[in-house]
Amino acid sequence: MENSRRRERFLRVSEKRLNRALAAIDSLKNLSSKSNYDYNKKEINHISGRLLAKVKLVMSSFGSFNAEERFQQLLDQDYIQFDLLKSSDPALYDLASKYLKNGKMYTAWLRNNKKPETDENSLINKFRDLYTELENRNLSKSSRNQNEDFFILNPEFSLDNLRARHNIDRIIWLKNGRQYKDIVASDSPYRIHPDINKRKPIPNLKWDIKRNRVIQAPNNSILI
Repeated sequence: MENSRRRERFLRVSEKRLNRALAAIDSLKNLSSKSNYDYNKKEINHISGRLLAKVKLVMSSFGSFNAEERFQQLLDQDYIQFDLLKSSDPALYDLASKYLKNGKMYTAWLRNNKKPETDENSLINKFRDLYTELENRNLSKSSRNQNEDFFILNPEFSLDNLRARHNIDRIIWLKNGRQYKDIVASDSPYRIHPDINKRKPIPNLKWDIKRNRVIQAPNNSILI
């Protein structure tokens, strides 16, 4: 009975919040009017980067995934977005299709997901299903193990600001998100440093966070 109530509450609340989030994102489209606003590509990429990073962080809070599962999750969301271009921007969809038509990964995804869904309601349903799956696997913050804490590259940080090869390599490695256990692993790039006394992953991670290179998920069991 309790599970049924929690399930019903999730379906009701998640749809309302998702609709509000989609409406807020839609409001950004008004900024694209050149007759009312002036902007450059860097500023638009900044907005896009922050939105995408926030989505990744929010999704990571619903459960614990290994790197392969997180990567597949990102692919699924990208492919859903790509399919939506059929109705929202046919010209862009046709151009992208020319680049992807021979892509084995996309072809496999279409085969595994049967008929792609393209309208906004279908997208909401897909997100709701994903949220449900994640909720079923979710661990409360109080019961989370630090090994499952999640970290991701700050989208506002540019690799152009780095010069040392070991710093660049570890930031690229962490770009799409890593768990604490990955960062402290014996083969982690966070253990690589020219100075033997600085081959300690946690101090290096703290330094990246302090320098605004890395963001930690707000639901981490321990905030560094």
